[in-house]
Parts: sequence; C-alpha cells; structure tokens
Amino acid sequence: MKKVLLSIIILNYNTPEVTFKCIRSFMSQKDVNFEIIFIENSDKVDAKQEMKKILEEWWILKNNNFKYIDVWYNSWFAGWNNIWWEKAQWQYILMLNSDVWVEDDYFLKKFLEEFRKLDKNVVAASPKQVWGDGFAKYRKKGYYLHKNFMEGIVALKRKPKIKKDKSWNSYWCLFACLLIDKEKIKDLLSIKWLKIPFDNKYFIYNEDMYLLFIFDLFGYKYVHLKREDLSFNHIGSYSGNKVNKLKIFHWEKNRVMNILLFYSLKSQIFLLPVLILTCIWRLVLEFKNFKILLLSYVWIIKNIVYILEQRNIIQKNRKNNDKILLENRVPEMFHEYSKLNLFNCIFKVWFKLLDWMYEIKR
Repeated sequence: MKKVLLSIIILNYNTPEVTFKCIRSFMSQKDVNFEIIFIENSDKVDAKQEMKKILEEWWILKNNNFKYIDVWYNSWFAGWNNIWWEKAQWQYILMLNSDVWVEDDYFLKKFLEEFRKLDKNVVAASPKQVWGDGFAKYRKKGYYLHKNFMEGIVALKRKPKIKKDKSWNSYWCLFACLLIDKEKIKDLLSIKWLKIPFDNKYFIYNEDMYLLFIFDLFGYKYVHLKREDLSFNHIGSYSGNKVNKLKIFHWEKNRVMNILLFYSLKSQIFLLPVLILTCIWRLVLEFKNFKILLLSYVWIIKNIVYILEQRNIIQKNRKNNDKILLENRVPEMFHEYSKLNLFNCIFKVWFKLLDWMYEIKR
C-alpha cells in the first residue's frame, strides 16, 4: 500500500497513564506516514508534569512526528478538537479519545485500506470497538433501556439494512476512534459560520451527535466497519460507574440543543411538545438532580439567540429533509425517559402522524 499521510488528534485531560497507553500504541504503527497532534489540556499541574515526564522518558517528545501542545485553560473536548482540526495538515484525520488503544501494529494500515475501498461518498468511518471491563460491568446494570417506546421518538429502533457496498449511515459510528477524509467534506467546510467538526458550545457529550446530524442533513455517508481483525480497545468514560453533575448538565443541554438545531419547523411542531414534557417529567423523576437539570434548561434559555443563529445557518444550507433523521437518528435523545410508559400510547399516535408526513414506513 502506498504510504498515506495522516493526522491523529489526541487530547489529554488529567489522565497521564491512560493517555500514554494510547499514544504508545499509535506511535508504534507501521507502514503509514502520520503525525500525532497531542493537546495537553490538563488543569492540574501534577498531571501535566507527570504526562510530560513519561513522554520524555520514552523519548517521544523528540520524535518529529509528535507535536506536543501545552495549554493552560480547558476548552473541553469540542473546543480543542476544533482548534487542532485546522492545524492538521494531512487529508486524513483520526480523532481519538485518550482512553483508546490498539494492539495491532498494522491497525492504521488496515483501517486506511478498508476506508479507501468504500464508496467514494463515504467521508468518515469507525472500526469495531472492544469495551474495557469497567464499562461492560456498568452496562450490565441496565443503563441502556432499549425496550421502551420513548427511545424511538426520533429513531424508532429501526436499523438500516446493510448494503453490499457497506455505505450506509450508522448511528454506531464511534467517535472514540473516527477516521475522516477532510478533502471529501471541503464543501461543508466552506459554509460560512457553520461549526465543523463540532460546535464549541457542546463542550463534551453529544458533540459527536452534532457532527452526525450535520452529515445526515448535508448528504454525507459514514460507516461503522465490523471487521473482526480491525478493532480498537476503549475503556469508556463510564468505567467509574458514576455519572457526575457535570455529565448530567452537558448531556441534557446538548440533547435539547440537538433537537432545537436540526429538525425543521414542520417536525418541531411534533417534537417540541414532547421535548417540553420530557424536561418537566425528568425534573419530577430525578428530584435529586433537580438543580443541575434546571441549570441546563436555564443555559438553553440564556443561549437561545446563539442557538437560533446556528439553526438558521444549518436550515438554510441543508440538503436533505428530516426523513433521514427520523429513520436513522439518535435514540440517545430520549432513551433516558423509560419511566414515561404512561404516555407511550399518546406518543405512538403522535409520531405516527410525523411518519406519515414524511412517508416513512416502519
């Protein structure tokens, strides 16, 4: 295979040992020309010092393919990925979570080979993911509640059929390890004021959903590859079995932002009443999180002008209608509301009308 130039973006936030495991596994990749853009985003001095000490001990800082960027303020995952997306000089960009690692020294070579075989309209792909033990144990506790109708408000649990050319849009395209062909989305990058790859306001959590929504509305394809010999390991941000207040805040505000930004006015006639009801209902059900949830809704109100401005840019330039969103998109936005069984029958009828408007057959 002809060597390909690839930029790998890795951001570290107070996890030196885990991040080093990620860096080391990718620095050992063979038969591919690449650079690693490493952003040291830790807000603890000891964590910064430990990370740099480890890199110095392994002589990684002296490697010309490794770019060390030290910053002293935290703009979160979305912000720094946006900044160094612009700095990445090669056509292919691999965006990684810092708790990811690979065990095959030819992983990048195989990944690129598979990616370049796909339909020419595929702009992004992710390989098979192997969860770390911490996340696997957490999932057994039933965090994902897939049997409830409320999960299907925007996606209705429908999985697109696998096409022979493997060029289908898949919700399970994983941003923990996502390869993007920057050249193929140059038209998208040329839209003035459109936030690509992420909107900084998301900070963390669901910022990946933002980009998938963009891909869907602007007619780009992305793929989740399932080759057994092409996989990466991921510890997962839930490995501590704890959802803190920061996560609750950003999850909720970003979920609401996704609905406000991407759906047309015609769809929002149906979506907004349900959105308001689920927000109120969640405040009732999760009284212990009442304050932090309320703050997330206050944040939306305070930033509504910005949200409407971005919505206008997206709606003005979009190429597809909401049909693709309603068929394929984001069960995450309503999966929290499994306790709303009382309203399922009402919502089922309500969203059948929405399906009818877009001629969606279930």
